[in-house]
Amino acid sequence: MKKALLIAVALVLAVGFTACQDEFTAIRNTGESKILEPMGSGSSPYFPYEEDRKWNYEAIWTFALDYPEDIPIEDTSWADTSTYVTEVIQETELTGSNPLSVWEIRTTPDSGEVVYSYAHIEPDSAYFYEKLSDSEPEAVFPSEPRKGDEWDITIEIDDTTTSTTHYRVIDDDAEANGFSNCLKIEVTPDYIEDYDEYQNLQYWAKGEGVVMTTLHALMRFVYDDDTTTSTFEGETRLIKGPGIEE
Repeated sequence: MKKALLIAVALVLAVGFTACQDEFTAIRNTGESKILEPMGSGSSPYFPYEEDRKWNYEAIWTFALDYPEDIPIEDTSWADTSTYVTEVIQETELTGSNPLSVWEIRTTPDSGEVVYSYAHIEPDSAYFYEKLSDSEPEAVFPSEPRKGDEWDITIEIDDTTTSTTHYRVIDDDAEANGFSNCLKIEVTPDYIEDYDEYQNLQYWAKGEGVVMTTLHALMRFVYDDDTTTSTFEGETRLIKGPGIEE
């Protein structure tokens, strides 16, 4: 469930919250303390949420396993295409110890379980919750990042294990999926040393949000001077959204 929240973002950030009647103090992803006032569920250029807004995505993945020529095993490859829809259902309110107005967001894949999440958007940060009963956000993003900005998202794997992913805005004038002036964001996991090659990029467009992501990952396995290569390629594109009609 927490991994699904990273895509649809996508993503879990451990952040501490302290309640104070109708206000609460949040430790932002920059480490800075701030008082958040309940002011509706909110919206921003990169999180343009409003009721009934919908985004349709298509994901194409390819995988190849190449064995050395002197090993009598046939090379393996496959490709897969899937789609999913993310839509803003309604405004509602958290029921935990920090009541706050949030957007109810539903992500429906063409196969698999429907995922719900909840978002509150402030001018500087976007807070995502896994359940209505949560009092603390599961992920925090800057709501309007700029070139040079960096932040971390930490996923809780289990009770004793976490995984941190680093985000860095490397360009603010990129072309992607028919959109111009996109943010180009480099996404780096903490296990990147496991790969011989790795590049994961996200493209965010104002008024739309995430319009494309790309992934390239390559691993080499050496045994007795023979090398087996595993390659994974992925691309996810927005195919219909507020600025795209089929």
